[in-house]
Amino acid sequence: MKKGITILSQGLLIAYFLFFSFRVLVKAEEQREYASRKYRLVFCDEFNQCDGSLPDSTKWRFRERANNICARWNSNSGKVAFIKKGKLCCRAIPNDSEMSDTAKMLTGSIDTKGRFSIRYGKIEVRLRTCVKEGNFPAVWMRPVDDGHPYTYAEFDIFEAFGKDGLARQTVHSHRSEILKKNCPKHSFSTKVDLSKWHIYAVEWDQNQVVFSLDGVVTGKYTRLPYQDGENEGQWSFDRDFFIILDQSVGKEGWHEPDTHAVYETQFDWVRVYKRIR
Repeated sequence: MKKGITILSQGLLIAYFLFFSFRVLVKAEEQREYASRKYRLVFCDEFNQCDGSLPDSTKWRFRERANNICARWNSNSGKVAFIKKGKLCCRAIPNDSEMSDTAKMLTGSIDTKGRFSIRYGKIEVRLRTCVKEGNFPAVWMRPVDDGHPYTYAEFDIFEAFGKDGLARQTVHSHRSEILKKNCPKHSFSTKVDLSKWHIYAVEWDQNQVVFSLDGVVTGKYTRLPYQDGENEGQWSFDRDFFIILDQSVGKEGWHEPDTHAVYETQFDWVRVYKRIR
């Protein structure tokens, strides 16, 4: 009896080893395939203007204030989005200068809407951010125009909340955000030193969305077949998207910020590619 149990245990161990080895080989092959793809650069900003310059207005515009956590304190002040030493600095700062403005802080947010958009491609951003409670930086993408009937779509190439040390990358579909129905796994978190430089990326085509961090794939979201209402709104990404760079802060009850502190995210460059192979 004991011998039989021993043989069974050994068999299970071998099966587990083979299964794990297969998964490792598959992931390694996916990484090689991802790394071997060829691209053509279609948009970039290296932020090489003179110190104190505003972001290049042929590529970026300041985002208007809106009634949501990301944009509630947006400002077009040169104090919250400017060039310094070859980097774009986006900040959230105490509002101690705009006396007629009731906002507690002023936050920097810019986007490419009306300047540049893309349908399918690879977007890479090299950045670092401060690690402190209340911090809420993001690099994300939204459609230029709402689609019909599935209006909502969003790629979060990078988000960080407070000082938990996680880089978050998420796909928001019409199904998950509006219909509030189950979707395949669409949010991925990676433990990383947020204060160090990293390259965050997304690539998407007609069939899938792939996130990566420093060239390593962190998550995939795949298009599912639609038939008779099944998977309704699960894929709402066949349209042009623009890019958003944000330095926002949390709110009361959710990563509450120190409204007397300065929060900063630095962007080294933004590069966008179309795949040619």
